[in-house]
Amino acid sequence: MGGGTMKQRYDSYKPSGIDWIGEIPSHWKLSTLGKHFQVILGKMLCPKPLDASYTLEEYYCAGDVHFDGVNNSNLKRMWFTPEEKNKYLVKDGDLLIVEGGAGAGGCALPYVDPSKNRYVQNSILIVRHKRNSTTYLKYLIEYLVKSGYVDIECNEATFAHFTKEKVCKIPFPVMPIAEQEAIAAWLDEKCGEIDVAIAKVDREIELIDELKQSEISRVVTRGLNPDAPLRSSGIDWIGDVPKHWVIAPFKRSLRINNGCDYKHIVSEEGYPVIGSGGQFAFASDYLYDGEVLLLGRKGTIDRPMYFIGKFWTVDTMFYAIPNDNVCCKYMYYQALGFPYDYYSTATALPSMAASDLANNPIIVPPLSEQQAIADYLDKKCAEINRLKGELEKKREALKELRQAIISEVVTGKRKVI
Repeated sequence: MGGGTMKQRYDSYKPSGIDWIGEIPSHWKLSTLGKHFQVILGKMLCPKPLDASYTLEEYYCAGDVHFDGVNNSNLKRMWFTPEEKNKYLVKDGDLLIVEGGAGAGGCALPYVDPSKNRYVQNSILIVRHKRNSTTYLKYLIEYLVKSGYVDIECNEATFAHFTKEKVCKIPFPVMPIAEQEAIAAWLDEKCGEIDVAIAKVDREIELIDELKQSEISRVVTRGLNPDAPLRSSGIDWIGDVPKHWVIAPFKRSLRINNGCDYKHIVSEEGYPVIGSGGQFAFASDYLYDGEVLLLGRKGTIDRPMYFIGKFWTVDTMFYAIPNDNVCCKYMYYQALGFPYDYYSTATALPSMAASDLANNPIIVPPLSEQQAIADYLDKKCAEINRLKGELEKKREALKELRQAIISEVVTGKRKVI
């Protein structure tokens, strides 16, 4: 990515007076963002007005703006007066910054289609240039967010707010506009190269995940003997199975139990407390000791877990105890392919009834084959997980490189013009 030339520095530097910036090039001056850009907080949501001058218009909110761009696919609409439309209209070159929530500080430069006016709701700030580069500023903000500056400024208790006042106070290095634009163009090129490399790694990770699930599905339903005669299971998501395998309801092979409230036994250490999203606390007592298949009852219902040992599960989680003729690890691998969408109840929070799980048809090979399949998949998945881990390390290294380059360039540690 790019040439191998030695990193260049400016001829001379001076102290910035700010620890996280350090020294800056001697010809730069340090100011604040609010003195060089106009900052506009978006419009508050409002009910339908009686005034006929209001019109329904599309607007951006916090969920639409991310560092990798602006999502235009699911915009909402609200009422604007002609004066509000003039004030909150997104213009070419505007930088949009997320004002509140988990993504506070996230920012992007939207593509402005001259045929489609779009506005901002009050979870978004418009930063408009006054003879300065919003592209350079975008990289500066990204550096500030990922270095932790914004978290400190927001001082979030329950809900982070990167307010207009806080944005206006951001230290802003002042330099000739031509230099800002040159820095922005260089970062566009270099970060673009890195982003392409990250996207390639992401695709490789997706393919690894697909390979893993495909291998699990194949072996769980067909076994390890490629020459075994097959028959139709009569169930779409299972397909054909070896002739000597049995199809039976889940309840004949595993006994389903409900979790319990844990608050009366919560502690700093002890036994794991497991919910549908995984372990999240410790308990002074345990609900069960042994080998189980854990399945979500409410919330995250499509991520079964295998567990062995002492544990406590909350009431959003089932724990299923295998019978003597069942290999729990094999059933875990089979559960990864259960049709959870089919069983999920139509509520705001996905739920699965114990009766539906109990009657869900499952494949029951002879115990020796279940154990052989589980052993094979343990080994195969370990190999795939190792490859995925290497790709994830590569992805993290690329992200760190991107952040390091942005940091060096926007604070003047590296000269690129």
